[in-house]
Formats: sequence, structure tokens, C-alpha cells
Amino acid sequence: MIKHPKDILKLVLDIEPAKKELLNMFEDRKREIENSEQYPGASLEGYMDLYNRTKNPVYVWIAYKEYRDRKLDLPSWILAYFDKAADSIETLASDITAESINIENEISKLLGFSKGKKTGRGNVITKYRDEQDLYLVSLVFASFCEEGLDITYACEKTAELYDISTQQVRYKVESYRKANPGVLDKYF
Repeated sequence: MIKHPKDILKLVLDIEPAKKELLNMFEDRKREIENSEQYPGASLEGYMDLYNRTKNPVYVWIAYKEYRDRKLDLPSWILAYFDKAADSIETLASDITAESINIENEISKLLGFSKGKKTGRGNVITKYRDEQDLYLVSLVFASFCEEGLDITYACEKTAELYDISTQQVRYKVESYRKANPGVLDKYF
């Protein structure tokens, strides 16, 4: 088990186990950041902010699962998402021309997973994963800064860990900062 960010660098060549260990190691730090008022997902309600900002339905489904896992009542914004989807599916089901449509595509559109036309690279799942990647790289960067490293050295150490360039680290950290104003400002 990794106890300190510097221990990550001692892990053997394979980066995938390092990422798994990293996730375990930073779970407490992640909770601390997520519970801070600056983090957009500071609470379960933060998923609503993420959904409203990104329009990515993955956040609705993750929030749904979190609420259910914790045996909490679902908030109105999640119920509104499912009510809208249910109404749309009911309308589709009663449409006599529905036989000629691709049902998988239509359901995907109704749930917000597809807009019916290409809107850039990837899909809502890959966009969610990209957002998580920005978050994890930024979290590692922030942990190195917390250890007292300056920005340049924190970028270098993060780049080593992820086997990416320092420019990519800077890009990811800046992208995360833009999407989440104020979260990483104390390091800059």
C-alpha cells in the first residue's frame, strides 16, 4: 500500500497498477477536496451542478447510484430527468411510425446519450472519462504541491507518474482549472 506520493514513483514500470494504487492512496484527499466548498461536486447535489454545466447524463446516473447506495431519497432533479425520459419513451411507444426507426438510437437520444448527430470527438462516456482524467491528473499535481513542490517540479513528477509530457500535465491542470474555477488557485 502506498502511504506517500513519493512512494508512487517507486512502483514498477506498469502504470495501470500505479493508477489503481493512486486511486486508493488519494481517496481521503479526494474526499477532502470534494467536500470543500470550491469543488463543484462538493456534495451529492454537486452532481446536479456537473450535469447542468456539462449536460452529460452520466452524472445523473452516477448520482442516482450514489443516492440509492446510500438509501437516500432521490432529489427532484434526478426524478425530473427520469420523468422526462419516461414521457419521451411513452410518446415513442405510442407513435405508429416507430416501427421504421432505430430504437437503440432513439432511446439513446431520449436519455441524452446521443444528440443524433456527431458533436465532436467521442461520446458522453468518453467525455466523462476525459473529465475524470483531468480530475485525477489535477489531484496528483495538487498533492505534489501540498508536499511543498513548486509548480514546475509538481508538473514534472505528475508527468513521470502518468508517462506524459509536462506540457500535457499543464494542459490538463489548466483545463481542470477552467472547468472548476477556484479549485486549484492556491497553487498558482
